[in-house]
Formats: sequence, structure tokens, C-alpha cells
Amino acid sequence: MGVVVGSVLFLRWLNYYGLSASVLPAYTEWAQSPGVFIKAFQNSWLVITGLTAIAVVTSAMRGIDTRTSK
Repeated sequence: MGVVVGSVLFLRWLNYYGLSASVLPAYTEWAQSPGVFIKAFQNSWLVITGLTAIAVVTSAMRGIDTRTSK
């Protein structure tokens, strides 16, 4: 699921920075305009890092499982 979320975020950020999905160049041509791809990559991972931090905090807030096995 993380790969899917990361891919969707990356493509959305590319669209935000001006590359449409229909004209997205192959990864071998990214060196021609690396700024757009670097910004999109950084922003998508920033969002994933934020979601991970939220998951860790909410997991810690849940506390220790107090069930006992019989």
C-alpha cells in the first residue's frame, strides 16, 4: 500500500508542478529537468513521513495491550 500511496502522491505533485500525466517523460529523460522531479519526490516523501509520524503517535496513544491469555 505504501508504494501505491507514494506513486499517487508523486504523480499528483508532478501534475502540480506542471507535468501532465499524458506527457510524463520516461525516467531516463528526467535529467533534462531534474528540479520538477526532485521537488515532487521530496514533497511526496514529506507527506508519507507525516503520515508515518501520525501512525506512530496514535499507536503510542493507544497504550499497552492489557489482555491476558488463558
